[in-house]
Amino acid sequence: MPICGLVITLCSDPATRAATLEALAGAPGLSIGESAGLRLPAVQELCPGEDLAQASERLLSLSGVVHLDLVYADYEEGRE
Repeated sequence: MPICGLVITLCSDPATRAATLEALAGAPGLSIGESAGLRLPAVQELCPGEDLAQASERLLSLSGVVHLDLVYADYEEGRE
């Protein structure tokens, strides 16, 4: 299953940021780390049939996500 390392930049509004963090916590295949200011490290395991563009659009559609940086991608077959 493809795995991507991301840095998600969140908006500065505290209420929107809190709602976005809650939505990200429930996002399929997404594991989030400790935030550093407005930046949030995350690992995205792509869902079956989903490509990186679709996963990125899903995350960017959240109102509190300002920017998404791809910092690592592993498309090795046979990973479990």
